Amino acid sequence: MTVRFSNRFSERRSARALSHGKAGAFGLVLAREPEATDLRHDDPRPALVHRLGLPAVVVGPSEWSDGLTSVSLDDRPAYVDAVRRLAELGHRRIAHVEGPKEFGHAHRRRSAWEETLRELGLPEGPVLPGGFIAEGGARATRALLTLAEAPTAIVHGNDLAATAGLSVAQELGVPVSERLSVVGYDDTP
Repeated sequence: MTVRFSNRFSERRSARALSHGKAGAFGLVLAREPEATDLRHDDPRPALVHRLGLPAVVVGPSEWSDGLTSVSLDDRPAYVDAVRRLAELGHRRIAHVEGPKEFGHAHRRRSAWEETLRELGLPEGPVLPGGFIAEGGARATRALLTLAEAPTAIVHGNDLAATAGLSVAQELGVPVSERLSVVGYDDTP
């Protein structure tokens, strides 16, 4: 069972219903779905579930799990590989369209991007927020591509933002692969 709190019910009320068996739960998985159930910095759900004594697995970083069992994806290797590959292709101005800062995986992705640029001796390119939504990816890509010194590569926080960025590049007449490389993340089909 995934715990998703809505505006109709408070987190405490929802967790109480779960703890009293009203939802038929034997355990919980606090999961990462785009924007809806992603763990955030200071997310109250792990502590609440822990206090209620419910068995649960947090899908997210262990440092945010409040002592509950957790499983997490390591975003770092893919980001490091992407930035290194862009540098191998000759890119020296590599921008980043980041996800929401309150999400742990967005923070890990940005950190990997920054650290890899530093390790390669490249300047940190511009960073703009894009969220994990098409509109944000499009808005950030448009802003990046209209800079006086536009990046030659953009690493987007997810595939949805990258796909929207590709549309903007096409609209602006920026040829992808000749003048711009675009990277997405999350393995969206």
